[in-house]
Amino acid sequence: HIPKANPRTQAILNNRSVEILIHQGKLSEAENILKAPITGTDPFIAAINRMTEGFLYLNQGRNDRALEALTSAVHDLQELENGLETALALSYLGQVYVATGKYVQAETQLQMALSIRREKLEGTSELIAASYNDLGFACTQVDVDRALDYYEQAAAIYEKLHGKDHRKMAIANTNLGIANLGLQFYGDATNHFEAALAIWEKI
Repeated sequence: HIPKANPRTQAILNNRSVEILIHQGKLSEAENILKAPITGTDPFIAAINRMTEGFLYLNQGRNDRALEALTSAVHDLQELENGLETALALSYLGQVYVATGKYVQAETQLQMALSIRREKLEGTSELIAASYNDLGFACTQVDVDRALDYYEQAAAIYEKLHGKDHRKMAIANTNLGIANLGLQFYGDATNHFEAALAIWEKI
C-alpha cells in the first residue's frame, strides 16, 4: 500500500505533469487539465496552479496573460513559502520578460530565482545550472560578456553532473558557441559548435 501524498505535494506533482505536457508541445491537453475545478481553498495550491497556467500562456504566446498570472503567483508564493516553487515561478516570469524584450527586468527575476536555488540546493544542482542558462539567454541581447559568463557556469555544473558526452553538454556548448560568436571570437565559437555536434553524433 502506497500512502497518498498530502494535498500540497499532490498539487506540485500534478503541475509538474502539466509542465511536461507543455514542454512536449501538448498545449491543448495541458490546458484541459488546468481547466479542471480546484477543490479546497489552500492558497499555496492556487498559486502553484496559477504559476503553471502562466507557463502555459507563455508557451501559447499570450504574454500579457502570462505576465498577469506569474506576477500574481510569485507574489503569493513569496509570502507563503519563498522556496523552490517561488524560484520556478520567478524563472518563468523572467522568461516572459525575455519574450517581451524587457531584459533588465528579466535578469532581475532570474537572479532572484538563482539566489533562492543557491540557498536551498547544492552548488552542483541541475536547477542552479538551469538558472545560469536562463540568465545567459536573457543577457545575450544586452551584454554578451555577461551571457558568456553565465553559460560557462552552467556548462561547468552540467559537466560535473553528467560528464562531457551528455545532451545537456551539447546544449551548453551550443550556447557557448552563440555567445562567442556574438563577441566575434570565431575560433572559440567554432570549437564549441563542433563539440556540440560531436556529442549529438555520439549519442
